Amino acid sequence: FFRHWPGAAPEMRPPFLGHRVELGVCGGILAGVILHASFIRWWRQRRRGLEDSGPAPPDPDAMGPQELQPTKPFTGSPSAGAISSRFLTRKWSQKGSFRAEDVCAQSIRNPSATRLAALTVPSKSSKYVLVMVGLPARGKSYIVRMMMRYLRWVGIKAELFNVGNYRRKSGMAAVSAKFFDPSNQDCQKQREELASFAQDDMYRWLRDQDDVAVGILDATNTTAHRRTRILARSRQEENITVFFVESICDDAKILERNYRMKLNNEDYRHQDPVVALSDFKERVRKYELIYETVSDSEDEGNICFIKIFNVGEKITTRNCAGYLPSQVAFFLMNIHISPRRIWLSRHSESVDQVRGLLGRDSGEVSADGEKYASELAQFIKRRTAEFSDEHHSNEDKSFEGDKLIVLLGTQAVHQSTAKYLSQLPEVEVVRTSLLNELRGGEFDGM
Repeated sequence: FFRHWPGAAPEMRPPFLGHRVELGVCGGILAGVILHASFIRWWRQRRRGLEDSGPAPPDPDAMGPQELQPTKPFTGSPSAGAISSRFLTRKWSQKGSFRAEDVCAQSIRNPSATRLAALTVPSKSSKYVLVMVGLPARGKSYIVRMMMRYLRWVGIKAELFNVGNYRRKSGMAAVSAKFFDPSNQDCQKQREELASFAQDDMYRWLRDQDDVAVGILDATNTTAHRRTRILARSRQEENITVFFVESICDDAKILERNYRMKLNNEDYRHQDPVVALSDFKERVRKYELIYETVSDSEDEGNICFIKIFNVGEKITTRNCAGYLPSQVAFFLMNIHISPRRIWLSRHSESVDQVRGLLGRDSGEVSADGEKYASELAQFIKRRTAEFSDEHHSNEDKSFEGDKLIVLLGTQAVHQSTAKYLSQLPEVEVVRTSLLNELRGGEFDGM
């Protein structure tokens, strides 16, 4: 290498290296330096282009839910799979609340990816108002209780504001049907004031929440005028999304059962049942005089609503875009009022368990395991028959207890456990790997 270097000693010049080898090595070094410099320049230009191209990504905390809707198809954005892997994996805080800041920061640089994330990940500052609509005894409070359990279970704060409770707490617990007469202007004014008090408390609670929260306004809200006032009140707040859930019921048996259940609340608890039932039905007729179902034209055609018929028989949705309204709509599609029972059981004892082997998937059960599988089927057959006879004697048409669904894993021992159950009439067997036992890892089969 030093053969032609000025001042190099002759003994440092390797005689076995020719001019061609020296020029090739020097050329390779030079090409490497040029390639490295070119790569650095390209990388810096790419980073600068990513930072300067397009509008700055929106700040989810400073925007309302409507601003986060996608307005154009993705162009030049990462693949759907890449975006999904970054945004569809939801992270939760130690308290179980949803944290929008856990979205991958690198992907947020891409505005298209940000818009997709907005559909999946609600902003921390997003607040929702769920407004119930419907005549009395249509199952509104029943639906509300189920929704609150569901929302809290998935980590979203939810609070109920029932206008009827405000009326009862103000000393009007046992008012007659005349209080709900739409022609009674004084009572109408009182009902509007009670609704305003409930909304004020609801928005005060929402403002105090530092994460995604849902305030539920439980009242009849049977007129378009009342719903317009609710929407106008919501626009006085920031980051509020309002959607309505209307419960419609025309099943006579369900209504009669709901009417009798109403006799246990504070309005009729200490009254004669016959008189109380007559007064409550008169209250319903007062509401029917002014009842207006939620229509597509309300809120200038922008209204968001979910209609549920006969407590789960049919669902209609409109403008239910976004994470939370979609989740509520999906949940309501799966609710029911039919009584049912759930049994939980371990699988039968396998021969591997007797031998002390861990994890191996074998369908061979022990003598005790075979006996357990047989007695399990007999127990389920006996209990389902008792349950079915009880409800058929009451002529309960909503009863679905004749259907038996067996959920089991995909391992062979699960099939052996359910072989007698699968022989029972009206049995549906559903297999899922979610019910398989955890694998033994390195000790599997040992």
